This record gives sequence, structure tokens and C-alpha cells, in this order.
Amino acid sequence: MKSILAIAGLTVRAAIRFRFFLVMAISLVTLVLLLPVLIKHDGTAEGLLQILITYTLGVVFILLGASTLWMSCSVLARDIEDCSIQTLVVKPVPRWKIWLGKWLGIFFINLFMLNLCGGFLYGLISWRASQLPDEQKVVLREELLVGRGVANRTIEDQTETVDKIVADRLKNSEEFAQLDQEFARKEIEKQVKAYQETVPAFSGRLFTVDMKGREDQVKDKPLQLRLKFNPSGKDLNNRYDINLIVGDAQSTNSHTMEVVLPGDSDSVISMPPNLLDKSGEIVVQVHNMTKYDLSFPEEDGIQILYHEYGFRLNFARGLGILLFWLSLLSAVGLAAGSFLSFPVASFFSLSVLVIGMSAGIMSEVLDDGTLLPSSFKGPFVIRVIVDIIFLPVFKMVVSVFGLALGYSPIENLATGRSISWGQLFLGAFQIIVLMGGVCAAFGISVFTRRELATAQNQQ
Repeated sequence: MKSILAIAGLTVRAAIRFRFFLVMAISLVTLVLLLPVLIKHDGTAEGLLQILITYTLGVVFILLGASTLWMSCSVLARDIEDCSIQTLVVKPVPRWKIWLGKWLGIFFINLFMLNLCGGFLYGLISWRASQLPDEQKVVLREELLVGRGVANRTIEDQTETVDKIVADRLKNSEEFAQLDQEFARKEIEKQVKAYQETVPAFSGRLFTVDMKGREDQVKDKPLQLRLKFNPSGKDLNNRYDINLIVGDAQSTNSHTMEVVLPGDSDSVISMPPNLLDKSGEIVVQVHNMTKYDLSFPEEDGIQILYHEYGFRLNFARGLGILLFWLSLLSAVGLAAGSFLSFPVASFFSLSVLVIGMSAGIMSEVLDDGTLLPSSFKGPFVIRVIVDIIFLPVFKMVVSVFGLALGYSPIENLATGRSISWGQLFLGAFQIIVLMGGVCAAFGISVFTRRELATAQNQQ
């Protein structure tokens, strides 16, 4: 480790010597302090956090990500091009240690920059929060500047129900017996799932949220109910009347609400503590008072949010995941700089960054099954050709970046959701060890085999 740390130190000193370190530090601090002043919030706690965390921290990460790619390409590609790398390779240090030492040096630089920005941002949040109205301070303290855990509604196993439906149709319908049974079963599973998720018009349905193992954690603490539904039609202003009974309606341990909520978006409703029944569950009765069916998705339709961690710890873990992303980007840049010239390596690395940031949009396109919008009026053959060309490419990109797509801590921090230790360690494994490890293995392999003495003659 001594030689790796020595090379890491040389990388950090080179960044300081060429003023990169100073320029980036000043730029990031200026951005953190200036952006919230330029963008005015709506006076609510949610609006304040939206600007201070979502916008500010998002822009900081983009700037740091781009500079990390530029720096990681530069420290290797430029050293190879001007032959200064030969002062290292002639020493009794394996090339893989040189590669890892440069990666570790960039890691230390990003660690300092993130801590610097995080410290200023945390202080700015505390200062701006003191200027909010009293009721918004309560919302900020109890719902947003916390790490809230999420408990999803209980999903019942419908295998027995599906088996019974399939058996009845096979017995009573010859046409059904002639269908592809695997396809037919999947369609029935979709129908059963849709039935479980839907609250019909002017009707009600009972949902349960399992809180077993969390009883002591939520005792005497306020809870929040998060709802998201998709209406079968558009009501006036896209708002829908719903009656809610949370808790056991047959006892005093329940909370009744009449609410008007928007469709196709998240709604968070504050609730009193101690709504669990004797079995450790929270019962949520939803009464649909509109003429449209309301579908509550299985994944995030009905959730209970509860206090799990303090904001400082949650904020630190969020910065940790951002550091994992920056470490992956530095591995990509170093891998590109191992076999490409500096301009080409920079272009390639930034292209990878843009493609990775577009993976979420590509995933939505794959869910739709087509790239062109439904309003496309051109020949049908064009839609087919475009989909044949691009959909496999999108599928490959989403599968490659899928390991890291679920680790975006900025939204969790802005909405007060917890980032658990499990998420942190799993993120470190998938982002750094798996994805970064593949980049490192490729970069080290190429760098080890590359003929460095003739680098200038090959330009």
C-alpha cells in the first residue's frame, strides 16, 4: 500500500500544483451559496428542500462528475503522451499499482470536494430553515429533515386464485384450452393483480401494511401515509375525493380523513402515532367517492412512512453514495486514458456519462415498447425499423447500468426518506466493486500491455 499511497499523493499534489484543486473548490462553494439565492422557493418546507438539495446537490454532482472524468483522463493519457509516465514505470512498481494509485488520488480529491460542499450545504439548510414560518418549520423538522423508513402494503400470494381460475376455464371453455397456456396464465395473473390494486367507483377496499418488527421504532411517533393512484378517467382539475380510515375502525385506535388528492402523483398525509393493531399491522381503508376507478400500484401505491434515522446521518450516507458514483466515473476515465489519447478519452468518457444519465429515459421507452410517440403519423414500417434498431441498444444500456440505476440518493434526501446501511453497502458493492471493478480490470490490463516507450512516435 505504501507505493499506491505515494502515487495517490503525487496525484493530489499535481491537482493542487496545476490550480485544479483550488478552482474546483471555489467554483463548487460559489455554486452552493449562489444557486439558492438565484432560484426562489415558494415559502414551503418542500420548496426549500427542492432547491437546496435537488437542484443544488444535483448541479454539484454533474459538475463534479464532468471534472472527475476530465481529470481521470488527463492524469493518465497526458502522462503517457508526454512520456512523464516513464519516470514511474522504470521504478520497481507494478503498473497496476500506478493505475490504482491514480484512482485513489482522485478518490481523495472527490472526498474532500463532497465534504466541502456538504458542509456548506448543511449549514445553508439550517440557516434558511430558521426563516420559514412556524408551521413549515414543523413540517421540515418532522417530515423532511429526517430519514424516514418506508413500509409497503402487504401483497397476498394469488397463486391459488390463479390456479383455480385457470382450472375453471380449462373445464368450461374449449377455446381457452386451445390457447398458449403460459401466455394465458400470465394474462390472468395481470387481471388478478389489477383487481387487487383497484378501488372501484363509489366503493371501498381494505389494504394492510405490515409493520412487524418496527413496533418499538414507531411507538408514540407521528406517521405519514403516502398514496399514489392512477384514475381510469380525468376528473375536474385531476383531483379526486377519497375517504380514508387508517387503523382499526372498530376501536378508538383509528384516524378518519376526507381528502381531495391529485391523480398520477404522490400525496403524503400526516397521521397520529400508535395506529398499529395487535398483529403489528396498519389497516388502510380506502373509500372511492368518485365515478372513476382508482388503481393503487403494487410497488408504491400505499406506503407508511416512519422516522428511522436523523438527517445528519442520512445526509452523510447520501453523500457516500454520490462518492461511489464519482469513483465509478474516475475508473471509466482512467480506463479510457489507458488506451486513448486525451481528447478522444475525454469525449468517450463524457459520452458514457450522458448515456448513463439517459438510462432512465431508455427504461421508460422499453416499458412503452416503442421509441416513437403515439402521435407519430408516419408509415408504420418506419416505427418498426426504428424499434428494431434502437430497442435492443436501449435494452443493453439499461441492463449494463441497471446495477446502479436504483442508487440515486438526492431524491431520498429531498423527500426525507432514509438511506439504510444496507443500501449504502450494496451500493458500494454494485457501483464500485462490480461496475468499477470491470472498468479497473480492463484499464489495468490495457495499461500493463501498452508499449509506453513509443507513445510519442505513434501520435
